[in-house]
Amino acid sequence: MTLIEALEFYQDALRDLHEANERIDVARDLLLKVAETIKDEERLELANFLYWKLEFPRKKIEEVLRLDQTKNRWITPQERKISCRECRRTFIKKLPSKWALKERSFWAECCEECSRKRKEEREKESALYKEHDLEREARIKELRSMPYREYLETPEWKAIRDQALHYAHYRCKLCYSRGPLHVHHRVYRNLGAEYHSDLVVLCESCHSKYHEKSAPPARAC
Repeated sequence: MTLIEALEFYQDALRDLHEANERIDVARDLLLKVAETIKDEERLELANFLYWKLEFPRKKIEEVLRLDQTKNRWITPQERKISCRECRRTFIKKLPSKWALKERSFWAECCEECSRKRKEEREKESALYKEHDLEREARIKELRSMPYREYLETPEWKAIRDQALHYAHYRCKLCYSRGPLHVHHRVYRNLGAEYHSDLVVLCESCHSKYHEKSAPPARAC
């Protein structure tokens, strides 16, 4: 097959696809118009058939059959065979809408046992995070209650100090020298959980000048 023949074949295929889509749209509109004539008690059954089996758009079904559009109340949950994404076993799951299949949400793809295990794991993780937060808050409270000089000897301050030096590329913020560096507190209200903006890295000379200008003299660090 030559390139020209291949292109002509491709164009014919696109034309056939376009015509097929047009026929599908016409048939869908005709079917929905006929559906307007059915009895009220059969509307929900037909709506679910169109939605689940023929995959008609939800909004189009609601428009033609005059259904309640609030929270998809007319959609009847359907049972589907699904392979559990955790244990790979097949199980039956009631899906509230096609969204659960298209979005491939975790809850729709896990069996009851795996879902329960995941829930227990999340609860344990949440409890650990909460315990960790409480311990951290208690430690920060302890750090802020101790004398400042004693705080400067704690491993928490040493770690924060190292981070500040690294953040400043081990240079004085004012003169950019690499000489003996100090990490100075601009504010002291966040001791134990300082932000980068609370600290400034200064060499010995700039640090001394800073304290000379400050009133009252700031605490050395």
